[in-house]
Amino acid sequence: MNPTRKEIAEDLHVAERELQSFEKQYGLRAELFYDYFQAGLIEDDGNFDFQVWAGLVEAKRDLERRH
Repeated sequence: MNPTRKEIAEDLHVAERELQSFEKQYGLRAELFYDYFQAGLIEDDGNFDFQVWAGLVEAKRDLERRH
């Protein structure tokens, strides 16, 4: 079953709130973090937050494409 536009918008809102939490915690915009992380400039050193954060950026991008 495909999600409705409303469900996608709600999921997008949740992702944005979670991204803002990481941005506040680490003092770095999500898109910039993601670019650095993908380029290997930020090592996760087992930091699960960074893996989750990168996944949220990817999820948000996917939701934006579908919205």
